[in-house]
Amino acid sequence: MAQRFHFDLINGHDTIRDTEGVEADDFDEALRQAWTVIEEMRAQGELSDLAGTWQLMVRSADGTILATVPLM
Repeated sequence: MAQRFHFDLINGHDTIRDTEGVEADDFDEALRQAWTVIEEMRAQGELSDLAGTWQLMVRSADGTILATVPLM
């Protein structure tokens, strides 16, 4: 059964919330989607100012933080 996961950007002071989220069958699929998002942002040059200070936080629909991925 698909679940909703959200990818928030955080830097310790600011949080950019993902209010829409994505559907995934499980946490592993959600984490793969998170890496895809990071790679797409990197390819578009969107991480040049964010790398090192921002992280991508994966959370469940109920707000539970499942993983934090550094934006390198």
